[in-house]
Amino acid sequence: MSQHNIVIIGGSYAGLGVAHKLLKTVIPSLDPKTPYKVTLISGSTHFFWTVGAPRAMLSPYPHDLSDSFIPIADGFTQYSEDSF
Repeated sequence: MSQHNIVIIGGSYAGLGVAHKLLKTVIPSLDPKTPYKVTLISGSTHFFWTVGAPRAMLSPYPHDLSDSFIPIADGFTQYSEDSF
């Protein structure tokens, strides 16, 4: 049986949310005989946390600006390499 490929373009809030929902909820509920692979295409390897970034730029804030860049791949280690 051939593999079904799902391609998501964009590694920000919506793209990451859709990828996790597919991998965690939708794909496991489908026919287990059919293999699915989710591919996320992003212009960066890191997610930029736009909500927290302005706070990190202020000097009294105790976090470093680099804390606003979160590696995308680290969030998907719970899924098999065959599915993501």
